This record gives sequence, C-alpha cells and structure tokens, in this order.
Amino acid sequence: MMAEKTLSEVWRGIAFERGHGDYMPFRIGAVGADGTKLVGTTGFFRQPQFQRRIMGHMANETKAGRDVSLFCVPSSVGCAPLSFAMMGELKGAFYNAGKASIVTTDIHQPFLNVLRDNLYPLDMLRPFPDSAIHMMEPQGKYAFKIRDDIHARVTALPAMDFRDYTPEKPFDLVDCCNLLQHLDGDLAENVAKILSFAASAAFFDRSKRVNEKAMDKAISKAGYIPVTAENAVNDPAVKDVLAKRRLNWVAHQS
Repeated sequence: MMAEKTLSEVWRGIAFERGHGDYMPFRIGAVGADGTKLVGTTGFFRQPQFQRRIMGHMANETKAGRDVSLFCVPSSVGCAPLSFAMMGELKGAFYNAGKASIVTTDIHQPFLNVLRDNLYPLDMLRPFPDSAIHMMEPQGKYAFKIRDDIHARVTALPAMDFRDYTPEKPFDLVDCCNLLQHLDGDLAENVAKILSFAASAAFFDRSKRVNEKAMDKAISKAGYIPVTAENAVNDPAVKDVLAKRRLNWVAHQS
C-alpha cells in the first residue's frame, strides 16, 4: 500500500525547499544517475486559470463525443499533471461520451517515483483552491495524497528525454510550460520536436532564457502560427488565457 511508505522514503534523494506565499512554487533538486544535478520548481495549481481553461476546453470536447488528450511534460514530481486532473474533475471532463486522457513523463525517474507513490508534504497544499481540497486525503500529520480516482487519471510513461520519444499518434494538446528553460541544444530543433507531438496546440512558458523573436521564428519554421498576448486573437477564451498568463499558444497553420 502506498500509505505504508513514509514521506522520507518517497522523497529519498530529492531535496525539497518550501516556497513563499500561497502560489510560489517549491524548489526541488536531485542528482541523476550520471551525477548531473537536477534542479527545478514545481507546485500544485501554479497556473490555476490556465489549467481551468484547458480542462474546460477538454470537457467541451468530451461532451461533444470527441476524445481529447493532453501531454504534460515535464512531470517533475507530478504536481502539474495532477493539477490538470483535479481541474478536469471540477470541469466534468471525465464523465462524457468522449474520453479525456492526461499523459506525462520526466527525464528523472525519482521524480516520477514520487508521482507513482502519491505522497506529498503538507506544505504543498497551500495553493489548493477550496474547490479542490476534497480531492486530497491526509496521510498522517505531515503528508497528504491525491484521491486515488483522481490520481488514476494521469498515465506516467517511463523516465526519458522527451526528445527520444515518439507517440503512436499526436496528442491534441501539449503543455510544456516548464520545459524549454531546462533544455540545451538548438531551440528550433527542440521546438519542432515538441510540436510534432501536438495535433491541435502546444503551450510554452515565455522563459527569460528564451529570446521571444527566436521562439516565434522556431515556431513558424515548424509550420505553426505563434500566438501571443500581443497578437490579434479571434477566440476570446484564448485571449483571456494569454492575458492572464504569459504563454504562447501555438496553433496549426490554416
């Protein structure tokens, strides 16, 4: 049983640093098998309005009888994909004629092990909206888990560098809002690889490490249209998302 593991056992080898304020992410760090130091930020509901919009879109698709899939990468310790799953539960995305699916992976297996074991420090509850509190279950004095039925909505692939992965068919949506800043190599090649996963749209965080003009050029070169908050956007829902979160919405070229 997962609950039989202690918090220290689940998080062994992973450093955890508390964030500050309700929506500040937590810092995590670990050492990879090759000795590489891995440092990242994570947290539940880091982008609540964005996640709500995406899962609202997925709910509309499944209500219309269409299957819709989301690839969320990197998983880190599972906070992002599980946040999407909880938002999907609130939006009713999983109870319709169409199927909503969430798939994730990470380059570091210990991070995926935390997702698998589903045990988190209580400090990570701070960003939870009141509407989602019932989706967690306390585990002793210092930990909690995401409810099993919600946790089961996320499918975790084995650890891998996503650039070595080719899905059987493209995902409808790709969320990689905490990915590009961690990648080395050619920006255009990395962006093209991400977009090869997306049948409909991909979402990128506008990282300080990535030049916006270079990003737009890489997206255009891959055959997609980069849409930012500064562009004219016909869909008010998309425009609302972009106004609240500095994200690039990347759509198929029409």
